[in-house]
Amino acid sequence: MLVSPLQMAIAYAAIGNGGYIVKPHLGMGIDSSTGQVIQDINQPARRKLNLNPAYTSAVLQGIHEAAESPGGTSYDVFQGFPVQVAGKTGTAETPRGDQSWYVALAPYPNPKFVVAVTVEEGGFGAQAAAPAARIILGKLLGVKGKQQFVRGASRTL
Repeated sequence: MLVSPLQMAIAYAAIGNGGYIVKPHLGMGIDSSTGQVIQDINQPARRKLNLNPAYTSAVLQGIHEAAESPGGTSYDVFQGFPVQVAGKTGTAETPRGDQSWYVALAPYPNPKFVVAVTVEEGGFGAQAAAPAARIILGKLLGVKGKQQFVRGASRTL
């Protein structure tokens, strides 16, 4: 499967928000140097997929358990993190070495943020990408003192 981090973020967002395809955009408005709003930038219209809520609920529950339940592929990365997360590790095999992947939604069960991380030659998903996602989510969610890099031990392909 060939997919970009942005495509994975859009897919996870649709699962987390009830089926809406979010169109990426680079701003909400333009401000003057004094902070006055010069122009609002309208967000692009969203398209709605007809997803069965039972299926999306099962996927969300599964990726939540992968991040928050003992034995989950990123449990050791997010253990003790004060905000509930749903996320899944991944590993892409390349000729140069394993490429670490992680995609997360937070806070669970009503996600506001999606984070997709890939680290070339980063090993398995829990070794580099999931710890990077933890740091990013910590910043986004205003979590104090939890932005340290916590390397996971899961070695799944």
